[in-house]
Amino acid sequence: DKLEEEKNKKDTKSKSKNISKDLLKGEIIEFGRIKLFFGVVKDLEVKDLRFLTDECKKDLGTGVSCIISDNDEKSSIAIGVTHDITDKFDAVELIQISAKIMDGKGGGGRNDMALAGASNINKSSKVFDALKEEIIKKS
Repeated sequence: DKLEEEKNKKDTKSKSKNISKDLLKGEIIEFGRIKLFFGVVKDLEVKDLRFLTDECKKDLGTGVSCIISDNDEKSSIAIGVTHDITDKFDAVELIQISAKIMDGKGGGGRNDMALAGASNINKSSKVFDALKEEIIKKS
């Protein structure tokens, strides 16, 4: 039913807008012209995580965005890379590094957006460190 679909889209957008305000508590670090955004949010659905990662990329200009959703037992990681640097940074490669750190499996997507599941939210700060290392190494 089309009407129901439209309503769901609107709900997701307004919910995501509220979530983005919470996300501003994340951290942005600059490495020359490349920025790294890192944030952890509570109980976010994968589709919202993807939407927010795209929004974050728009705000960053040039950079990598990592948002981790802490959903108690099972967490999700989303990594976005702005199009202008996908030749240097591959979101799929970064998500696989991140998932491994957080005791997750696999992870996939495109070079500008990738997602993975993870089970150990306590290791999220280690993901932040690993991403900083990758950016420094490849910049």
